[in-house]
Amino acid sequence: MVRLAEVGKVKTVIVKNISRMGRDYLKVVYYTESFFAERDIRYIAISDSVDSDKGETTSTHFAICLTTSMPIIPTRKSEPLC
Repeated sequence: MVRLAEVGKVKTVIVKNISRMGRDYLKVVYYTESFFAERDIRYIAISDSVDSDKGETTSTHFAICLTTSMPIIPTRKSEPLC
């Protein structure tokens, strides 16, 4: 996917939730906040209500989790991120 995005063949990335993008927080934020934005790629995380076209960002979602003392990493696969 990254190679396709680099050559302009990706316009939108849709995932079920943020954790599907990866487990490394820093890499997820890099791709969703910088890499995709620089290439005008829309990023949508359905169950986390993140849509880059609406100004919603991954880092904002993680900040909300931290300020509400909610766990970022779910204890079970069926639990939401926040």
